[in-house]
Amino acid sequence: MTRIPANILLALMIATMMSGCCLRRPNAQKCCPEYVSQRGNLQVSAKPIEAGIVYDFGSIPNYDNVRRSLFDQLATGNVAKINLQEAVCLAARNSDLAELIDAERHSIKCQSGDGRAMVLDLILYGEALEQRNTAAGAAGELFLGLVQVNMQRKLIEESKLHLTQLEETIQAADEAGFATADGKNELAKGNIRVTTAESELNSAEQKLMYQLNLLINIDSKNLLFLQPVHQLTPDHLDFDVREQISVAESNRPGIRAIETAISSGVGIESAYELLNQFDPRLGIKLAPLSITRRLLRRQLLDELQQEETPDVTAETRQGQVQQILDTRKSEARISASQAMLNIQSSLERLAIINQDIARLNAWHQQLKAKQEIEAEDSYLELNQNWIELQQAKSDRITAAIEHETAKIKLLQAQGQLVQQCGYELAPICNSPNPYICE
Repeated sequence: MTRIPANILLALMIATMMSGCCLRRPNAQKCCPEYVSQRGNLQVSAKPIEAGIVYDFGSIPNYDNVRRSLFDQLATGNVAKINLQEAVCLAARNSDLAELIDAERHSIKCQSGDGRAMVLDLILYGEALEQRNTAAGAAGELFLGLVQVNMQRKLIEESKLHLTQLEETIQAADEAGFATADGKNELAKGNIRVTTAESELNSAEQKLMYQLNLLINIDSKNLLFLQPVHQLTPDHLDFDVREQISVAESNRPGIRAIETAISSGVGIESAYELLNQFDPRLGIKLAPLSITRRLLRRQLLDELQQEETPDVTAETRQGQVQQILDTRKSEARISASQAMLNIQSSLERLAIINQDIARLNAWHQQLKAKQEIEAEDSYLELNQNWIELQQAKSDRITAAIEHETAKIKLLQAQGQLVQQCGYELAPICNSPNPYICE
């Protein structure tokens, strides 16, 4: 009979004991059965040959019967007049993620009062400011969206007045015996355009107001009607592109925090913590103990040996930290460059639209002069001129808001948006306890 080696016999015994342990223990859970997949082949029921798409639009009600504001059901009815700076800074202050990170910093300080976690606290500090900066940028964009809605609504009111005057003109032409079929069709088309634009604006306003409330109003159960107060004055910004990009690279709080941490010296343990803050796939530490080293004495020896042995990944970890810094700078450059490009392109678009508005105004004067000579059907040409002029004015508002939004995005890319609200990365304290700075 062949003799079985002792280590193989021991392994077989352990495997046998483990496989049967759940059956012998009176209070133990049952062994987990094999998972049975629920996936299967495509199976559909039999359907008639003529089966297909059926539609019926006959039950659609009139627009006036379905229009309503869902936001009205959530809001308290109170109106809050708010300007851009207030919206931006309220969002920065009330950032949920920033609050969570600052709470984590507070907990770390309570655990490590001797300043051992200074680097980790610094990085979290920078990340909290980044979250406040992001929230501020989002609030600025939503606020300017509300400004656009209010300005576009004024154009709609002008259009309604124009359509009323057009209807009176058509009625007068009808009484005078002129052909009015084309005029009545233009009037109907105009009413549809205005109603469509009004519906889209109402939906956009509800969405913008709801989202902005979530950013600036911590009482999410009592939403407010937000009335923007703003002076829209788009102008030419003569900026140095390289200089603006340099500000983004050096002034963003997250970048400054990493640079300060590196300059103050990042130990290997701090490097692990720092890497793990940016991505859970980074800064991974493998367990030093294997399953064959379960004895307490052996564990203690391994831990002592690990403390004495330098980390062979130290150089790689330092390189990863530097690479994170380089990546953050690259992201800042891209954001700032995109914002400046949007500033320039929107300004060019504004200039072109202004030229078109001047052309349409000149055409309007020509049509008015023509109307005095040829009254018949001239109102249709004037109406077409009005439509194009209103569209150009609407496009100008859109381009102007894009211009202002791009400015906000540039300040956000540079970290200056949150600085305007009083949030700035403080210098590291040199006292023995970095959390108690006088």
